Amino acid sequence: MRLAFNVPDTVQSKKTVIVGDSQQMQAQRFAFTSAQIAQQAWVKHGVSKYDPSYSLDPSKTDLLQLAVTQGDEEALLNEHYRSLPQIISFSNEEYYNDRLRLMRDASQKKIGQPGSPVTVLLKVDGAEVTKGTQENPKEGAEVIRQLIDIVEDPFYQDSSIGVICLFEEQMRYVSELIANRFSAEIRESHQIVVVNPDGFQGDERDIIIYSLSYDAINMPRAAIAARQAQREHVQGMLNVAFTRARDEVRIIHSAEIQEFDVATVAIRRWLEYCDSPEPNV
Repeated sequence: MRLAFNVPDTVQSKKTVIVGDSQQMQAQRFAFTSAQIAQQAWVKHGVSKYDPSYSLDPSKTDLLQLAVTQGDEEALLNEHYRSLPQIISFSNEEYYNDRLRLMRDASQKKIGQPGSPVTVLLKVDGAEVTKGTQENPKEGAEVIRQLIDIVEDPFYQDSSIGVICLFEEQMRYVSELIANRFSAEIRESHQIVVVNPDGFQGDERDIIIYSLSYDAINMPRAAIAARQAQREHVQGMLNVAFTRARDEVRIIHSAEIQEFDVATVAIRRWLEYCDSPEPNV
């Protein structure tokens, strides 16, 4: 999304262009000050006198939201070049009302053996989260197996790899496993990163491996419910997570697909979509 609006003559530029995606990461994901403290500061310093509607309140409004309300013009940048249709089509339906024009063809897969699938679900039987943590050791071991499979396959020689963990403790656990198993040279040659969705905004890789951790046994249902709550900043985080791969997605999960059906069902729908033999494109 691109927005432009007039600014006062006291600044050098008469117009400003702001580029962003309101369906991805939201400012609330990075708020370090509570709304109550921000409001108290707003009143204490007299800002409310100049902005009685609180339209500039940073605890409620970010720059992109401000541009939407104050801008003179809005244009949707609707051409998507990153991901193969089998990867991006879910988010196109779920978050963009099918407004994106998918500029890559399903036949343009650049990595992997000819005919290899774009989306793969890997159910780890008997995997459980260590009680009192978010760590899922068997999922971590499967991440390592998938990485070995990729880096030793000549069809993936030049591929870049990202690992996205839905929970931070699993991210740190998997990051340590990878550091202990693979040399710095291999990690650098494949640009291997291990992050949670919050850390992947604006980045991309040829392949994304997901470790979802949730086991429906030791991890509370509230934990997975919070990671897919029907709130803008949470759904934006998920949209980022779903759209980082260019050519291939491998999803490691412990719980059955239907067991992700808690609170809202974004993750369950995504898993069902990726598990279908011929995802809609």
